[in-house]
Amino acid sequence: MLFGASAPVSKLLLDDLGAQMLAGIVVFGGIVAPLLLMLGLERVSGIAGSLLLNLERPLTLLVGIVVVHEFWVGAPRSARS
Repeated sequence: MLFGASAPVSKLLLDDLGAQMLAGIVVFGGIVAPLLLMLGLERVSGIAGSLLLNLERPLTLLVGIVVVHEFWVGAPRSARS
């Protein structure tokens, strides 16, 4: 069961996705992406692999802001002090 699937908002989101889209997300995000990650890490040196893994989070943030036009508000107030 999905976390929070009983919440009305998540039910609306799951209804809008459709079965094919949800299956695609599960297959690509849960199966294909980790396999490609492992294949890619086999082909690079340890230093390059470590650098790529450390840059994954900020580069994903940049893709979200630039490509998908996500809005970034920064760190939560509790993390700023």
